[in-house]
Amino acid sequence: MAPTLSDEQLEQIREFMLLDAAEILFTQMEAGVMADWITSDDPVQREDCWRRLQAILQFKNTLRDAAAMKRLTERAQERRVYQT
Repeated sequence: MAPTLSDEQLEQIREFMLLDAAEILFTQMEAGVMADWITSDDPVQREDCWRRLQAILQFKNTLRDAAAMKRLTERAQERRVYQT
């Protein structure tokens, strides 16, 4: 099983995601990949851009939802303990 984030780490992530810098950073990364996609004539490069954009969005959403996912995981584990 993968290690879980501590409450302190979750708070650091939450604080980062609330910063304007986080929004600017993700917007710049997304815009850079989209610019590469638009200017590319090579289908392989376009596919790579699509995959990179999906990875950026998944990472952004994982950070945004980290605390909620930890709570859901803990609840699921508690349910398994009570059911056995």
